[in-house]
Parts: sequence; C-alpha cells; structure tokens
Amino acid sequence: MGTAVKSSRLVEIDVARGIAVIGMVLFHFRWDLDHFGIAAADMLDGPWYWFGRAVGASFVFLMGLSMMLAVARKPQAFPFYLKRAAGLMALGLGITVATAMALPDGTILFGILHLLAVMCLLLWWLRRLPVAALLALGVVMVTFGFWLNEVKLESPWLLWLGTLQHGRYMADWYPVLPWGGFGVLGVAAGKWLFDGQQPRFWQPLQWNGVFSRSLQLLGRHPLIIYLAHQPVLFALFWLAGYR
Repeated sequence: MGTAVKSSRLVEIDVARGIAVIGMVLFHFRWDLDHFGIAAADMLDGPWYWFGRAVGASFVFLMGLSMMLAVARKPQAFPFYLKRAAGLMALGLGITVATAMALPDGTILFGILHLLAVMCLLLWWLRRLPVAALLALGVVMVTFGFWLNEVKLESPWLLWLGTLQHGRYMADWYPVLPWGGFGVLGVAAGKWLFDGQQPRFWQPLQWNGVFSRSLQLLGRHPLIIYLAHQPVLFALFWLAGYR
C-alpha cells in the first residue's frame, strides 16, 4: 500500500510538471513567431509575458514541493542537491554562452537554470523552517522582488538578485527576487500537504490513459525538453525559410 501511494503521488507531480512543460513550449513557440516576424506580439509585457512568468514560477514551486518529498525518502540528500546545483549552473552558463553568440542583444545572464541552481542550495537550508515562517518569507520575497525589479542600476552585478541594468535586455531573466520566493512557497506547501511522504488531506488519484501518461513522460524530462525544444523550433523555422 505504501509503495502504491508513493508512486501515485510522484505521478501527480510528474503530471503537474508535464503541464508546465507544455506551457513552456507554447510560450517559446509564440516568442519565436514574434522573433522571426511571423506574428508580432509584446513578449515583454501583457498576457504573454505573464504567461511565461507563470510557467517559470510553476517550475520553481514544483522544485520546492518535490524537494520535501525527496528529503522524506532520503534525509541525507545534500550531496545529490549539491551535484544537481552544479549541473544546473553549468548548463545555465552554457545557455549564457550560447545566447551571447545567437542573441547578442538578449544574452541570458541569469535565467531559469541559473535560478534553479541557486534555489537547489537555498531551499535545502530553508526547508527546516516552520510552515508559517516559510509562507511569510515566500510572500516577502515575491512582493519585495516585484518592487526591486523596477530598480535600474549602472552595474550588472545585482542582476541575479533582482535589479535591472540600464540599457540591458535579456531574453530570459529569473532573479532570486521575486521568483525564488515561489520555491520557498513550494517547500511550505510540501511541508503542509504531506506528512513525510503521506498526504494529509486526500487520497492520491490514479492517472491512467494516453493523455496522462504523456504528461507524466513530459514531466519526467523537463530539463532535456527545455534544452532541446528551442534549437528544434529554430531549426524548423530556418528550414521554412525564416531568418
């Protein structure tokens, strides 16, 4: 019985992550349509901008939530998260280099992978806080972060924290403030919704059928899809004659 509950709960998280993956691909496809001049859209403000931010926030939230379940299974998991943080940061720096060559006017200095790398370690240390403290911290980070994002400095050295630099545009920017706050809220949700690995308030759902299995598959490989989907989309646009 315990194994079945554990499996079902992980499936639910995979399904949620799979939905976020679909949202990510949809947002970047819409960004590409604008980038290649096929269908203009304001990707820096308005509904599409906030759709993309919501997708990014969901990934950070799910990281915090799934961390609490992983720690319940294996309390001494810090080496795993240290290794994951190093891997994510290495990939993030690779994205920085790639965008510097492909999109010099929109080089990503601190995008979603950089943020996830930092939050891997930060959430590990914060996870021991009570739920109320985590909720308060998460709300403060999000609220203060949106204010901080309006501050513009001459220096780029606080881009990771949440201040803009005058004259700089980035194709992807997820500073610790406010977006890391969603990871803290995810940890709070994990501590509140689960007692170790057991759900407090519901019985896990059974996810069957082709559609749910497809979502599970996407949700198990979000990093691979993140790294692969834009090069594939760009290649398809180029093959179609768009430059």
